[in-house]
Order: sequence, then C-alpha cells, then structure tokens
Amino acid sequence: MFAGARISSLLARYTRSTQGVAAIEFAVLVSAFLVFMLLGLQFHSFNNTKVRLDKAVNASVMTAFNSRDNIDTDRIRSVVQSLFGGDLQTLNVGCNVTNDEDQGQSIPGGTTQSSCINTNRPCVCVTGYSNSSLVLVSTPCNQVCASGTLPGYYLTIDSIASVPAIFQSHFLIPREVSSNVTIRLD
Repeated sequence: MFAGARISSLLARYTRSTQGVAAIEFAVLVSAFLVFMLLGLQFHSFNNTKVRLDKAVNASVMTAFNSRDNIDTDRIRSVVQSLFGGDLQTLNVGCNVTNDEDQGQSIPGGTTQSSCINTNRPCVCVTGYSNSSLVLVSTPCNQVCASGTLPGYYLTIDSIASVPAIFQSHFLIPREVSSNVTIRLD
C-alpha cells in the first residue's frame, strides 16, 4: 500500500504542477506556425510554376502568330522550354487538332512531333469548348461554319509541368499545372 499511496501522491502533485507549461505552449504554437509557413511556401511554389508556364506558353503563341505563314513547331517548343526554365512533363504542339485526334506522336522528353503544314492548309470550325480546350471539327475551307464564321487554321499548344513538392501529400495543392492555348493562324 505504501507504493500505491506514493504513486497517487506523485500523480496529484504532477496534475497541480505548472512547470513546463510555457515550453509545451511554445512547442504547439511553433509547430502550427511551421505547418502554415510550409503550406504558404507550397502554394507559392504552385503559383510560381503556373505563372512561369503561362508566360512561356503565351510568349510562344506570339512567336507562332508572328511567323504564322511558316510554322516552325521546333522553334515554338524551344521558346516554351527556354522561357519556362525547367523540365516539362508534356509539351504538345499541333495544328488543327480535332477532338478525335492526338496532338502528334510522342518523342522522348515529353514533347510531340506534330503535323503543322505551311501550304494547302486544311480548315476547321470551332464548335464548342470541352475540358479546357476548344472543340474543332474538320470543314472544307470554302464552307461557312455552323456558327456563321469562316473555317480557319488553328495552332494548339498544350503543356504540363510538375510543381516542386514540399509536402508529400497533394490533398491541398495539385502536383502539376497545365497551360493550354489555341490560336487562329488563318
């Protein structure tokens, strides 16, 4: 019984003690602060990657439009890659990519070779918008589209980049960002 009384006396004294309360409060607050700070860094990393990718794709669209009579897909790809300044998971460049077509054939490095031609170009009509991209339908160049507009020749640039991970879990912030642009050239 002597041991039991001693243990209960120690427990009672322990529950009344206020020593170390400040250290425990400090540890809890610092841990919460660090989690919020790391979440902020992860969001910044996501946002920075998205902005860099969008700027690179937009600059390549300007490059493509300025040379719309002679589309050089390799130059467009190099503009996106050099301005992004990092590795891209996917970089597709294609012309008149209709809904039932792929944007070319995959080659190493996540890019594709596409079929942009510079003479006797085929035409397509924009019929809608689906999954963050335009829906294009092949149409003879001398016909009017269902919307009343003239068919044209369109360049599509689609890219995906990885976001550097601070947290291993991606339940709050996605692991990749994408940028998709379609521009009428003719």
